This record gives sequence, C-alpha cells and structure tokens, in this order.
Amino acid sequence: MEYQIGEFSLATRLSVKTLRFYHEQGLLEPSYVDPDTGYRTYNDECLRRAATILRLRELDFGLKEIREILADCRDDQELARYLAAKAEEVRGKIRSYKRIERRLAELLAGGPAEQPPAARREIQERSLEDQLIAGLRFTGRYEQIGENLGRLFRSCGRLAAGKPFTLYWDGEYKEDEADIEVCVPVCRVVHGPRVASRILAGGRALCLLHQGPYERIGEAYRRLYEEAGRAGIRLQVPGREVYLRGPGLILAGNPYRYLTEVQLLRA
Repeated sequence: MEYQIGEFSLATRLSVKTLRFYHEQGLLEPSYVDPDTGYRTYNDECLRRAATILRLRELDFGLKEIREILADCRDDQELARYLAAKAEEVRGKIRSYKRIERRLAELLAGGPAEQPPAARREIQERSLEDQLIAGLRFTGRYEQIGENLGRLFRSCGRLAAGKPFTLYWDGEYKEDEADIEVCVPVCRVVHGPRVASRILAGGRALCLLHQGPYERIGEAYRRLYEEAGRAGIRLQVPGREVYLRGPGLILAGNPYRYLTEVQLLRA
C-alpha cells in the first residue's frame, strides 16, 4: 500500500516535521519522492521501518545508534549486543540518579550541605611503613569496591590485621574501566581467587582525613594537590584511600560519619 505523508504521519504517530527530518538524516526514506512537487510517498516497508525506529526510541536509543542498528542488524539475534550495551548504560544512569536522589533527600531533610569539620583537618606529612598486604585488583567502576572488599575479606578471614584500603592505579578519575586494587593488611601470606599477597612499600606521604560521603572525597584530593604544588612536591601513583570508618557489612550507616584517610606518597 502507498501512503501520502499525512496519512503515513497518522499511521506511524510521527509528525510530518519529524518524517522530513528522518528523511534528511537518512533514517527513514520515502519509497518515492516526486521530482516535480517534492511530495513524499511511503509504502509498507517504510511502515515497518518506522515501527522499528519507534521501538528503539522507546528504549532510549539515539538517532546515531538507530542508524547504526538499522544498517548492521537483520534480526533480533544480531540486535542482542546493542540491547545488552544499552541495558548496561541504563543501569549506570540508574546508579547515578539514585545518588542524586539520595543527595536531594538529604538536602530536603536539612542534611549538611557543607563538608563536616573533620574534612578540614590539617594535612600531615608522615612516614608510611612497609606492610604485608593481601590485594585484589580489578578493572571496573568505583561502585564495585564494596563487593570486591567483601570477596577479599572472605579470602583473608582472621588473617586481616588492619583497616582496608584501596589503591587507585590510573592517576585520574574514570567513570568506567578504572584500575582499582582493594587491599587489607594481613599477618601472613594469603592466597585465594584473584587474591595475592605482597609487601607494599611505604614512604613519605601527604595525608588528609575526609569525613563524609565518598562522592565528596575530591575536595581532599584538591587540598593535597594544592599543598604539593606550593611545596614543590611530586606525588606518585597509586593514591591510597584508607577506610577508617565506613558502611558496615549489613547496614550502610550515616555516610556523613564515614572517615577516610587519603594518602599520596611522594615520588
């Protein structure tokens, strides 16, 4: 069947303006364009393509992604990898919006908007001792630190001999594929699934306590880098975050009571 553009607009629930735009973008071309009048005509194949575009738009695919899918996929099996990637993207957005929701709830409830006083404690330079640690290194997101610390503690059991901490090997902030190592001091060598022990070298380090949610720890890094710049000190990777007080194994607790020491070793 052949449809004039107005008829096709009603059948697809796409405005004439949108249909013209999709044509310009090479996303949904008419079956025929009259060379004299420029009138567009659409057929049943166009109708099926429009339905596919609408379904993909409902799944939050952008026009560039849809164009790639339509060019690359012939059936649902080939579409699966695009759907899996979109599902992971959506999960990331959900995590981000949940953080925003918690922050909004805190502000509406009159929670602290400023960094607590403990976050403004003085920067210290001190010597960190060499220590025997068990570490589990992974590539992923910062939100995965807790679950990987859980795996590490299950391997260490009663051999854990100090506060857990994290080593950040990238030297920059990454939203995905961050190179992270969760660690815990141990009293003797531990081996387990993806867990290995070694001596972690110490050295002189600039240290600063941060009290509050982990999302705000960037302020502590800013102060440390400013101090290093004023003193002409070069810092090395990885940076360390030592969890002096954080969420429990079952209850998260109040994030404004979390206490983390950021340690940046001198090069």
